[in-house]
Amino acid sequence: MEHNYSNNEILQYIYNELDDEQSCIIESALQDDVELREDYEQTVKILGMLDRLSENPSPTTIDLIVEYSTAMSRQKA
Repeated sequence: MEHNYSNNEILQYIYNELDDEQSCIIESALQDDVELREDYEQTVKILGMLDRLSENPSPTTIDLIVEYSTAMSRQKA
């Protein structure tokens, strides 16, 4: 039986959000479907890259926000 898995289903599998039966079905499909396995591996790689991104704004970004906020405060006064 062929099934086209959505990106959402793959993400749910990666994040262990599927029940055991659904996880087993996807695991089996990953073994049998080369294209699905490639999509899965690419998604895992992208998520790893996203995890390494900086979660803090740069000092320049903070300065620009403060400048904008100050300018908006002066306009309202």
